[in-house]
Amino acid sequence: MKKIILVGKRCDETHDLFFNLNEHFEVKLCTTDYNVLQETIKVFEPDLIVICFVKYMKPDSRFFDFLKDKGRRTPVITAGLEVVDATYDKVNSNSNFENIKRWDANKLILQRCCNMLGLSMNSIDQLSEDEENQKPLILVVDDFAMLLRQIRMMLKDMYDVEVATSGVQAMTAIGRRKPDLILLDYAMPVHDGKKIFEVLKAKPETKDIPVVFLTGVSDYERVEEIINLHPAGYLLKPPVKERLVEMIENVLERRRKKIAAENAE
Repeated sequence: MKKIILVGKRCDETHDLFFNLNEHFEVKLCTTDYNVLQETIKVFEPDLIVICFVKYMKPDSRFFDFLKDKGRRTPVITAGLEVVDATYDKVNSNSNFENIKRWDANKLILQRCCNMLGLSMNSIDQLSEDEENQKPLILVVDDFAMLLRQIRMMLKDMYDVEVATSGVQAMTAIGRRKPDLILLDYAMPVHDGKKIFEVLKAKPETKDIPVVFLTGVSDYERVEEIINLHPAGYLLKPPVKERLVEMIENVLERRRKKIAAENAE
């Protein structure tokens, strides 16, 4: 999914545009602070930036320098800036930039986003439909092949399930497609679950993937050790299907709410 940074003040108008764009793209809201925008670009790595000048009476001059930068890789759409002076005319000469005077024309902005990203309206509608129909991906990591087969059989009707018998296989699988949740054996040879968990949390691209530990030991020390790592949850092996599905659904729902809250900030 294409990623867009939406720059604007917190107001109903900006939020309306956010929800309109977020139906088709992964959108990150950003304040009108230029320094914050630069940091957000580094972390989020957007395909497009949309800057809303609604209720934004005194634009930071550095925004115009940013727009005029011929070396800027990320295309930009500005919306709501009606007064175009000589300085702004120079900005218009940049091929990966476009200004829309009416910031409230959400459908027009969406169309311009598609054009800038080389997409058609039909194609993003199809992508949205495909993603809605796509099952959540669960990655199960355990060195016991029989348990992997059992868990796959429990979950295959409700989720896409991928399995890995080692940390190396797990990271390779994550590189192919980022899972929505990882079921991770806490005690594995060579690289145990704790080490894999720490590697995942240390990487920006994997730190937000919820991890549920699987453990065959239920003594107080082991449980306390797991809880202190702050995973999304833990289950005793072998897991019971009803309890496993309940845990997965609870974790996925918390994740959906967290993402929605972060995007609304």
